[in-house]
Amino acid sequence: MLKFGKKQLGTFLMLLAILLFLGWLLFIPATNVSYNISQRELKEKWIKSPPVTLSSDSSNKKLKPKKGDPVARLKIKKLSLDTIVLEGASTENLKKGPAHLENTSLPGEPGNCVISGHRVTYGAPFRHLDRLKPGDPIEIIALDKKLYTYKVYRVYSTLPSDASVLATSTFPEITLTTCDPPHSARRRLIVKARLFKE
Repeated sequence: MLKFGKKQLGTFLMLLAILLFLGWLLFIPATNVSYNISQRELKEKWIKSPPVTLSSDSSNKKLKPKKGDPVARLKIKKLSLDTIVLEGASTENLKKGPAHLENTSLPGEPGNCVISGHRVTYGAPFRHLDRLKPGDPIEIIALDKKLYTYKVYRVYSTLPSDASVLATSTFPEITLTTCDPPHSARRRLIVKARLFKE
């Protein structure tokens, strides 16, 4: 068994700390590469997929996308964001892009459509959600291949246990969620936007 003096132990711990720090620095770029590859494949799949009819009645949801399938293309010009949204907010899906929470309305349908995404790793698609302000547009191309424009009406931080974020609504809206602040799961940053009709 190796015995360390105080000086050797200090050197060992310092080297270990440096290695862990370097590992963390390399981890984020590696997750970004993985995200970019997944998004490239998902965009190709999205382009090839035919339009699907959405339900016009929030109480009559017939369409049930498979977990992991693309359900929308989300665009926020202010954030230079153009990403494919997957069905089901599982850990694996969130590594590939933002994910639609099952049992909430689909993008383009009446009711509350909830989409979650990473803020730091795996492309950090929701990194700058805090820059959005009331009135900013959010565009979604839904499964029916139609463009829906939503306008932000509220940006706030709340606890992860706040179930009101998932509550149904009488009007078409989207709710974007991510961790807050970055690198912490202590709170959730929420962006609420309503469907804009010209």
